[in-house]
Amino acid sequence: MVDGLRYAIASGMMAAQTYLAAAVSGSFREKNLSRYRDLLTPIYEDVNRSGRDSFISESGFVYRTLPRLLFASKVLSHEARIKPEEVARERVRHGADAVTYVEDGGYLQIDVNDELASRSVTKPWIPSCPANCFTLTTPGGNFSSFRDLFQQNLDAVGGGHRKKALDQTMRQVAESQLAFNPVGCVECGTCRAIGPKETIGFGYESRGRGVSYSFG
Repeated sequence: MVDGLRYAIASGMMAAQTYLAAAVSGSFREKNLSRYRDLLTPIYEDVNRSGRDSFISESGFVYRTLPRLLFASKVLSHEARIKPEEVARERVRHGADAVTYVEDGGYLQIDVNDELASRSVTKPWIPSCPANCFTLTTPGGNFSSFRDLFQQNLDAVGGGHRKKALDQTMRQVAESQLAFNPVGCVECGTCRAIGPKETIGFGYESRGRGVSYSFG
């Protein structure tokens, strides 16, 4: 944009110079006015060079063909593999081993309104909780992972009907009941951040109680 403004100002100044020179000569014939074209030559050269550069740097070859060639090469790229969900769960369990919990009598730091939570069509607390404290209760069982529910539906309808399995999963998430079990809670506060306050009541344990973390 800055270059465009600079060229616009420069071309205006050149037009004024051309007019003044023609006025001094007393003739506005083509020969005198052609001076304007000569003055514009450097600008034309810059514009043409920019066009040539953009043809290379902004072409479909650069944005589509070249990336495919580069990423298809095993020398310049590597294949990323997603670890199975069981591996991710094992990491969560391993992290939970570093946590000890001292009960605080009958005090419950998280109070979930199951009725309000079950009305949510997305139930975001289930996939967000790192300790799997929230589960979805369906006729087919209890699920702490939407992915597991989807996989069960996919196995039931057949691998070639992913959309049908996804629609069924979303419907079950919207219609099924949510259950909360505080055992294993690490007081991360994720459910508190999601809220709302009418659904999730969150309070930390009294001093000396609750979760203690060990490091090393």
